[in-house]
Amino acid sequence: KLPLFDTIDFNLLKDYKLPRWKEVKDCGLHAHQQMPDVFSVGWDVAITANGVVLIEGNFNWDVSPHQKNGPTLIQNFA
Repeated sequence: KLPLFDTIDFNLLKDYKLPRWKEVKDCGLHAHQQMPDVFSVGWDVAITANGVVLIEGNFNWDVSPHQKNGPTLIQNFA
């Protein structure tokens, strides 16, 4: 289980193993193979109790300005 934190300390993630990583990777790769003319897509993938689910692909992937300055989403609900 990941700890809750306000700033990212990647040392906290050093030994974390993402469950179903191969399925997540294969899902994104398969989706991207359907779009051979597109160089880069940010794939949103969910890991659910029923398996890996592709949510969407974003051609303009990045952190939005409103996400950079405000509180993190977890701070709103913690």
